[in-house]
Amino acid sequence: MERLIHFFEVLLIPALALISFIISIADFFGLLDSVPWLSSSRIPVVTLLVGSLALGTLSILQSRQRTLQQHVEDILTGSVLEQTRRAIKRIHPDLLRIFEGRFMDHFTVFKKALETHSVEVQGRREYEYFYIRTLEGFPESTFLATTFIDEDYLWKNKKMKEAFARFIINEKGKIVRIFFLTDSQEITSPEVHTLLNEQYAMKVELYTVCWDLLSPDLQRLFVVESKGRIAWHASDVPLRNDPTVRLIATAYNGSKKLDRFIR
Repeated sequence: MERLIHFFEVLLIPALALISFIISIADFFGLLDSVPWLSSSRIPVVTLLVGSLALGTLSILQSRQRTLQQHVEDILTGSVLEQTRRAIKRIHPDLLRIFEGRFMDHFTVFKKALETHSVEVQGRREYEYFYIRTLEGFPESTFLATTFIDEDYLWKNKKMKEAFARFIINEKGKIVRIFFLTDSQEITSPEVHTLLNEQYAMKVELYTVCWDLLSPDLQRLFVVESKGRIAWHASDVPLRNDPTVRLIATAYNGSKKLDRFIR
């Protein structure tokens, strides 16, 4: 809906105003007399001129209204954040002795999500939980993912296996996954064969590539929704079965910024 409104405000209304203005000027100088179907029943030049001016004015007013609305939202957001920070300080001091750090951490996460549209999680359990929530939150979607074979906390985790299967079978989703290999011999390992067979059984679309053969700009670890709505990426590369690694979820709203992941 926002894209449609943006189209009307930024493209359609100014375009109509410009076309009306050009036609009115052409009519004023008699350039339309050679066009029979226009010369026989054309709209008076004054009408088109007034219409173009009205549309142009409307476009400017709408643009300023959206700018003003954004400024108001920014002010209100800042006010809410400040009120939240002050509310934390009003919690019983004996509780603050113990939990102030936790309260402020949550406040920081909330503030960053508002300002940057991203949330950072740290550690294996958080990532597992929110990975599953991501699959549940985007049914019938396609996710593009890159990962290492030895990330056992994903592949030997019953909850994760069930989540992948549920997403593909029940939610009619699709996962396209590229496994990074440490060397060309890793693919011959029985454990790797077992893992790949399990993924095939879940109807995951699989590809393998040797990590060292990739250029630095392609050595990326991510899980990206194919329409660009949400992306997880590792803050530290390579991620090698490290439960303390920081991962960041970012909402891009279909932005072309996702090209850096899926190009």
